[in-house]
Amino acid sequence: MNRRINKEDLEGRLVLISSDSDPSRKFTGDISNHFNQDHEVGGRVVRLDVEWIPYANGEENFKIVDPNDVLSIQEIEYVIKHGDNYFLTKLEQPFLADPLKYLLNSIIETFGREYYNLKQIRQNEEKFRNEFLSFISASLPVELKGVVKQDLINKKLIPISNKIIDIFEHYEDNIIKFFEEANGVSEVNPDDERLDMFKSTLSGYLSKEIIQPKSKQIFVDELRAVSYRVGKLLENEKTGRFNWIIPWLDGRSDHNKPDPYECIRAGEYADLAANTGVNSLYSVRMHSKKHIDFFEEKGVCVVNLTQTNEYISLLCQDLNINFNKAYAFSPDEGGLTDAMVFAREMYRRTDGEFTGRVVVFKKKRVKAGQIAKMEFLGSYTYNPEKERKEDLNRRDDEGNLLPYDIVHSGDFKNDQSSHYIGNLFEPEFNVDQESSLIENIKGHMAIIRDDIVDSARTMARAAGTINEKYNSKVYGLAEHAPLTGNAIEKLGRLHRDGVLEILYTSTSIVHPHIGKRPWHVPRTMSDRFKKYAKKSFLPWLKENHQEVYSRLDKYLLNK
Repeated sequence: MNRRINKEDLEGRLVLISSDSDPSRKFTGDISNHFNQDHEVGGRVVRLDVEWIPYANGEENFKIVDPNDVLSIQEIEYVIKHGDNYFLTKLEQPFLADPLKYLLNSIIETFGREYYNLKQIRQNEEKFRNEFLSFISASLPVELKGVVKQDLINKKLIPISNKIIDIFEHYEDNIIKFFEEANGVSEVNPDDERLDMFKSTLSGYLSKEIIQPKSKQIFVDELRAVSYRVGKLLENEKTGRFNWIIPWLDGRSDHNKPDPYECIRAGEYADLAANTGVNSLYSVRMHSKKHIDFFEEKGVCVVNLTQTNEYISLLCQDLNINFNKAYAFSPDEGGLTDAMVFAREMYRRTDGEFTGRVVVFKKKRVKAGQIAKMEFLGSYTYNPEKERKEDLNRRDDEGNLLPYDIVHSGDFKNDQSSHYIGNLFEPEFNVDQESSLIENIKGHMAIIRDDIVDSARTMARAAGTINEKYNSKVYGLAEHAPLTGNAIEKLGRLHRDGVLEILYTSTSIVHPHIGKRPWHVPRTMSDRFKKYAKKSFLPWLKENHQEVYSRLDKYLLNK
């Protein structure tokens, strides 16, 4: 290919480097599309991909390539050296680490219904097997898209489908009985003890022969390899810059185990960032203030986004909510400050129509991960007269009111700080006054604010308890939605029973269930990451590539 690219054309670029996974590439593509629609910086964006190449000896290599096959290796290195680089990854995903945790029940329901329906036709065995074989061979690549050993599927789809049929036939009696009882039910729960052996056998075959999980360790290996590669290129460069965009960074220190499917400590991520020259980390609702401290103590700037304003906008558009009869709810003491921030912002956005009330419970645990019951702990009300004047009208570049947890991200949870969110609230009813609270909120809407819905134990138990005690229906808000185990079934049951209205989440975590249920509304964050990257890119461009910056349309820059 004959072409010539001037080095000057490769300088001062905003470089998006995508991790090697389908969710990461889609995420990067969405952000790139938002940039392409932006006349100020759209023409300055370069997109690169990481390719994971596992070798036969067990070693790995991660290459940075141009997906359009235009830039040479030398040109890729040059554009990185003189660019504002953003490594974007959604590779750290529970779904990618253990796909069958999400897919097995769906596969059993899809294939099991078809198996049952074909058996009811009472056709001869050969015709039945051929029809079921056609169904599986057409459906399996779709069900396992993104997590299957694709070359194996392409070469051995029919033998694999035949093996799955053999497993179904071996457990036919239990399968037929189960789906006979489920006939006419729109959504079944295959977590039935009659299917235990069948599920175990099918899962064992798929996980051993077909599925290709990407463990937490692969995410860590890729993050480390790419960071050291980019960091080395920028080591002696004065203009190039390196950033991470990781919507879901699961660095919980209580998960520091040798198992490669578990995550490493947030402190180790921070060490890696500091050692490779990372300037900023962009993430969504990091698990705790301590996680942020790990990075900031190493000199890495943290942009910790929340969805508070977006969720409030969605709630305000819902005509079914009477904000005079609604309250914020925290299922435990640890979430109280987040619920208070939400109540404060709702009060301001509705001009006081929302009462500013927060109700908090405490969990009684049998053991870790098992909640015996939830009990009322207390309630609080927002007092706008306690506000500092300088905090009341803080807005972002687009004129939106800035949430308190963004303005005072470092200390709104610190009860020793003058910016502690609890300072803006008055105690209302204590643990011995629940009956008085009930008189005030019975039949009102509860808005549960949390950071993550994982197994949904907390969300489900909280929703069920306040519905029983206070006759409250529930709106759920959370940034992250792994929805592991039987979370889908729990929340679906609450929705069918009229308890759960809607669960709003972000798309920080991607899996096959996301957005597939009437009660689950995911909101993309790619546009917000684009805005924050642009906000950082333009000053960097002006400082390091004045000539390039000056060529941008002055009207657009100054409007």
